Amino acid sequence: MTWLWEVPLPLYHLLAGALFSAGVMQLFLCIYQITAKGIKRCLPDCGIFLLVFCACVFLSANDSLGHLIFHIPVPWLTVPLAALAVAVYACVRVLLEQRRRKNRISPASIKEALDNLGSGILFSNESGRVMLMNYKMAHFCFSAAGIYPRTLQELTPVIETLECVDSERGLYRTRDGRVWHYQSTGLREPSLRDYMQVTVQEVTVLYDANALLERENEQLRRTNEEIAAMLERLADRIREQEILALKTQIHNDIGMSLIALSKLAASGEQRDVDTQINVLENAVGYFSNNRVLAAHEDMESVRLYARELGVTLEVHGTVAVFEELVAAAAEECVTNCVNHAGGDAVFVDIEQAGKEQVVRITNNGKIPDKPIRESGGLSSLRRQVEGRSGKMEITHMPRFVLTIRIYQTGEEYD
Repeated sequence: MTWLWEVPLPLYHLLAGALFSAGVMQLFLCIYQITAKGIKRCLPDCGIFLLVFCACVFLSANDSLGHLIFHIPVPWLTVPLAALAVAVYACVRVLLEQRRRKNRISPASIKEALDNLGSGILFSNESGRVMLMNYKMAHFCFSAAGIYPRTLQELTPVIETLECVDSERGLYRTRDGRVWHYQSTGLREPSLRDYMQVTVQEVTVLYDANALLERENEQLRRTNEEIAAMLERLADRIREQEILALKTQIHNDIGMSLIALSKLAASGEQRDVDTQINVLENAVGYFSNNRVLAAHEDMESVRLYARELGVTLEVHGTVAVFEELVAAAAEECVTNCVNHAGGDAVFVDIEQAGKEQVVRITNNGKIPDKPIRESGGLSSLRRQVEGRSGKMEITHMPRFVLTIRIYQTGEEYD
């Protein structure tokens, strides 16, 4: 058996270096554990380091001539085996400690988790001093005002200087064009009642998508209204074509009745005279009920027409556009005032509401006891109004009012 002090000097130095390296690794393990657990829980590892350190001292002790002072009576193979064992032990314990730290909740791990959040978060104590702030919140504060707030009082003026895009939902836009959701709430824990939590969340993509969706919905609403108006106009066009066909048929009936009456008058016969006269009266009556309005093209001529019927026409306001349409409405109301309401005064109020011209016509006649049934002149007036993309309304309570709304520029309603 070869003793340690009997090995060649180079091998002896190599063994001492190996033991020294193992001691360094053990020292690293001790320092790593002391920072996490404290020195009391690391005394066994510190004892191992002291033993290795003392062994290194004994192996390195030489006299002035370079000879070994201590002849340790141990086999030389014990030193490399001990160094290897200490090195493996230190490495295994370091790996286990790293794994334990990753699975353990600590202030550092909490801060790391908050820094990796996609939202900005900040906590302040009862005096307003910032206790914790993650990277996202720091980025928001710097992009908003170029500062890192140390108190909650420094953050409030920063929010007030931002562009508020939606105050109800707490949305603000920073100088770089990003949209953020800002919220400040108090903690509910009784021991933390005076602490505040401030969160910010970047919602630029969501806000832009929502704005685009609202614009598309508005465009869809306009399209639906245009389609509904087009269908309504299509129904009116079909009804007008049917009326035209009916008028053509009545025109033919009038012609045939006149021819038959002329033949009867020439022959002096009285047979079928009453029948032909009834057909002629019905046809003429139909045409008179569906006459075309606007016999008077201005308000002054309508005023003269009303005076002839014994009706006073009072006009308040100025007609901006479509005077012939307003005159047609006033003429119809004057006629109906005399024939149905028994009044002697018609009042026309004209207002300008932006680009819209609103005309309201009333009279001093008796109040209708039931809704007005549109026929003849009123039906024709409605077609003329809607033909100019306007709107017409008739109410009978608490008094008769005919209202016409039409854009001054002739634009269609949205």
